[in-house]
Amino acid sequence: MTRETERAIELLKRARVYVKKGWTRHTAARDEHGHPVDPHGSTAVKWCAYGAFHKAIGPGRAVFCRSGRRYANSLLNLAAGRLDPWAGSYVEFNERQTRGKRGQERVVELFDTAIGIAKRLK
Repeated sequence: MTRETERAIELLKRARVYVKKGWTRHTAARDEHGHPVDPHGSTAVKWCAYGAFHKAIGPGRAVFCRSGRRYANSLLNLAAGRLDPWAGSYVEFNERQTRGKRGQERVVELFDTAIGIAKRLK
């Protein structure tokens, strides 16, 4: 397994934890009152896929994890069945894949599928 694949798996696993704790749409993170907040902030209790990735990476480390982040995004798009896994963003993924009542459950399932895809790659 390549270093890039290992980073992507670790990032997906860490971001999944935040989505599982609490999930939102239309903003990176929300506090307990439903107000938009910084995904790194101590008041954040819900995250969208994008916010969860940023929280998982940690503040100030986005450049360091750029390739792992792109790879993880591609894996999420593959998990969602998109024909072009390099297209789209976390925000687009979150909005497109999570309409309806199963939003949080669906996002967690797609994180699990993406992790499974990555583990099968050599």
